[in-house]
This record gives sequence, structure tokens and C-alpha cells, in this order.
Amino acid sequence: AVVSTQSTGEPMSMLLPLTIASLPTIMGNGTQPFPWIHMDDAVSAVIAMMDQETGLSGPVNVVAPNVNTNTDLAHALGKACICVQKPIPTLSGMYRLLYGTERADNILLDSPRVAPGRLVESGFEFAHPELEGAIKALVQEKVSNPIGGADQWFTRTYQMKEKSCK
Repeated sequence: AVVSTQSTGEPMSMLLPLTIASLPTIMGNGTQPFPWIHMDDAVSAVIAMMDQETGLSGPVNVVAPNVNTNTDLAHALGKACICVQKPIPTLSGMYRLLYGTERADNILLDSPRVAPGRLVESGFEFAHPELEGAIKALVQEKVSNPIGGADQWFTRTYQMKEKSCK
């Protein structure tokens, strides 16, 4: 699963600036599943797995409980970044060039549909079960606590967009 965090690893480090700049993108055809989890939930899940009382052992899918598509991600990013433009599909080849064929195909363009069955059965409660809420929290954290020049640009752009919408 792609872990969404304020320090934004791939692919968020590419998608967030494009979206805030009013160029929201859909990776490939957009219908592929996009397994994801918010960093807070990923850390909590790992802690739960280390806790002997949860009874979790062996393989556990650490992903959010709701299955989303890449198009859902583009819309959630657009809404969180105050972007009213319709997301535009981008060619799969671009992601293969940027990330390599294997990584692009296995993570971004042809992800498996994954469910957190054992995690949910153990009674684990997600702080961010919905993609839209998780992305909104990520953007708000990024705006509130910018790390470095790119985040400061993102924050200024977000604040300008926010003011123009009032």
C-alpha cells in the first residue's frame, strides 16, 4: 500500500504539487485499485501487531479498509488542494519512465485489490478509514508544518487558493 504521510514519499511528492498547481492527474486509466494507508494508521497497525494481546501474527495486510481507485485519489487530492479542475489522465509510459516498469506497474498502474481482513477482525480501529479524509489531513498537516522549500511553496500556493475561494 502507498503510505500517505506529511513528508510525502512517491507518488504523493509528484501528485500534490501538480494538484495544487491546478493540474490534477490520474495515473494511467484510473480504474486500477489504489491500496493506501495513512501513516498514523500504519504505525498503529504495526504497534498492534507487536502487541501479543491482539493475537495478530503472520502476514497482515496493512491497508485502509476502503478500496479506492486511482481516479478516487485524484478527486480526493483535488478537493483537499482546493482544485476545481477536472483530473486529467496521464500516460502510463510516463510513470514507467519515472519509476521503472516494474515499480510503476506493480504499485501505481496495476495494483492489487487488497483488504485488511485480519487487521479488521482483530478489532483494529482506523483513525483515517476514508481516502478523502486522510488526504485532507495530509494536506492540512503539510500546510501547518512545512518542511523545506517545496513545502513552503505548497503552503503559500494553498493559502492563496484558500483566500481566493472566500
